[in-house]
Amino acid sequence: MQSPSVVLLQSNLYIANSLAQALSPSFAEIHRTESINELRSYAAEYRPQVLLVDMERASVSDIQELSRSFPGARIICNHRAADEKMWADVLGAGADDCWPSSEIRDLVNAAQGNPPLVHTIAA
Repeated sequence: MQSPSVVLLQSNLYIANSLAQALSPSFAEIHRTESINELRSYAAEYRPQVLLVDMERASVSDIQELSRSFPGARIICNHRAADEKMWADVLGAGADDCWPSSEIRDLVNAAQGNPPLVHTIAA
C-alpha cells in the first residue's frame, strides 16, 4: 500500500513551512516544489493523494490539466487574496477546495478530506 503523500506548490516560504509542519502527522511524504512543472513531475513520480497549489504559482488551466492528469488526487488551492471569481473558476476546473493562504488549519483539514465546519468562498 502506498504511503499517503502530498505535493506542495507555494509562493510563500512561511506558508509552505507551516503547511508542511501541520500536514506531517497525516502524510508520510511531503514534497515541496518550486514551479508548476516541478509539481507535475513530482505528481507523476509519487502519485500523491493531495496537490496543494498556491494560485500565485498556477493558472486555472493548470488546475484543469492537473485534474485530468491526476484524477485520484485531491486538489486544494489557496491564494492570499479573497478572489471569489478566481476561486469559483478553480473549483469549476476541478479543484476540490479553495482557502485563503492564511487559513492553515482549513487547508490542512481540506487536504485530509475533512469537511469544514463553515465554508464560504470569500475570506
